[in-house]
Amino acid sequence: MASRVFVHARGLKSLGLIAGLLILAAAAAGCASTNSSHEVSPSPLVATSQSPSMGTRLEIVNALYTNTQPRFIATLISNPPPVPVSAQRAAKAAIIFCNDGVGTKTVATALVDTSQGPNPEWAVFLNPPGEHFGVYAGMKPPKHPAILNWYAAFVPVRGSQPIFCTFGRSTRLPALPVFSSQK
Repeated sequence: MASRVFVHARGLKSLGLIAGLLILAAAAAGCASTNSSHEVSPSPLVATSQSPSMGTRLEIVNALYTNTQPRFIATLISNPPPVPVSAQRAAKAAIIFCNDGVGTKTVATALVDTSQGPNPEWAVFLNPPGEHFGVYAGMKPPKHPAILNWYAAFVPVRGSQPIFCTFGRSTRLPALPVFSSQK
């Protein structure tokens, strides 16, 4: 069963743009990876033997939004300030808001600055249940649909800005483990 994914992207108003971004995501490749000591470990339910750095994950998200207006850029915070929202609370909020499904697992979290405002946000990378098929916005999916290998949410720690949900495919990331939320 394909996973149900809904995009709540700031500023994206047409399904055509969403479909275009999915195509761009399939071809997105960022710059060299960076390492950060401010990453929060993934959920113990997720294997981390070949886990890419948070820097690599953010580069992939940034590459997807290179040509959008307003441009979305997320960068790791070198010295994260104390924030009123924990990584665990941010992950729970992301799973609910992005509607990724019951049993969604947290892969990685980190505090980041984004081009969307002055306050830090939690970057939360997720693994929803299901086979990770792409969304085709009302179009007939191809015979061999793209398999997504990253889902991310950017959760503001202050203010009323909504959570930003996004997803895609990158050759720089391994496949996400497939699991079912049904028992």
